Amino acid sequence: MDDRQEKLQWLKHALLETGLKASPFAEKAGVAPATLTKFLKTPDNITPPSNRIMKALAEAHDLTGYGYDGQAPETGFNEEGSHPLSPSDVGEEEYERLKQFIGNSESDTPGSENFHVIEGNGLENLHIKHGDIVFIDHNRLPKENDIVCLSLRDEENFTAKTIFRLYVPSGSVTACITATNDPAISNKVIFVDGINVKIYGVVEKIVRNL
Repeated sequence: MDDRQEKLQWLKHALLETGLKASPFAEKAGVAPATLTKFLKTPDNITPPSNRIMKALAEAHDLTGYGYDGQAPETGFNEEGSHPLSPSDVGEEEYERLKQFIGNSESDTPGSENFHVIEGNGLENLHIKHGDIVFIDHNRLPKENDIVCLSLRDEENFTAKTIFRLYVPSGSVTACITATNDPAISNKVIFVDGINVKIYGVVEKIVRNL
């Protein structure tokens, strides 16, 4: 990826992560808004912002990059991980009943790896609560506003966990967000890089935890 594309991708990620439009994003760093708006609108015809400007943007918003080594905002790796459904969650009889009920899907084959129990409140505004059971279609490609199953890998601590998020792609940027008022995890964007963060399927059916 050349310098122009690197800067374009960084700016797209930064705008999505901060939730700002280009003008207020630039103004907070003391940068003329046109410097960003013109580049974002016609990146192939406009000279990219200098590294000095990119560093000023990174510093103003506490985002790593271009010579600024501050800590990027948390991405949700510290929240609870959801877990595969097991008979111990619902009992043997209910477990078999669920497999039969949910297994009527035309697009996937029922099995224990398709069921997950939601942990946490990351999707509470979509009426998906802690303890709800979801059925995942591993063969479906996600579309905008689908609920997706994400695998998060933390190589530093040799751990991995599964969470569920709302899929909100923007151009070439693949991102997922929470749908919650919980201040601990609201407004946190997770970028899917296919290495440390992967999509492992789309939620097809939900069974409420009553």
